[in-house]
Amino acid sequence: MMEPAEKRSAQIEVIPARPEQEPILANLLELYAHDFSEFHDLELGPDGRFGYLGLPLYWSESGRHPFLVWVGGKLAGLISPGTPRPKTLGLSRVSNFDDFQP
Repeated sequence: MMEPAEKRSAQIEVIPARPEQEPILANLLELYAHDFSEFHDLELGPDGRFGYLGLPLYWSESGRHPFLVWVGGKLAGLISPGTPRPKTLGLSRVSNFDDFQP
């Protein structure tokens, strides 16, 4: 009888995004918007993108801190902590891509 294979845990890194990584955040936010367009009335722009007008504010407003999530050395998503509201975790955006689900 074979022993079950031991499941290796992947290394997860959450790293602050740098201004030069804005295009990566823009792409991830497009995926995020696409996923949520099923539940919210989001429309594509004439360029075929949902767009996120607040993206430049991540580099100029205090209180906005985007993070990139890496799993096993591969880009896996983003986290954008927001200002905590009562009974919330204070996360305004968390992406979750199927490739990295257990």
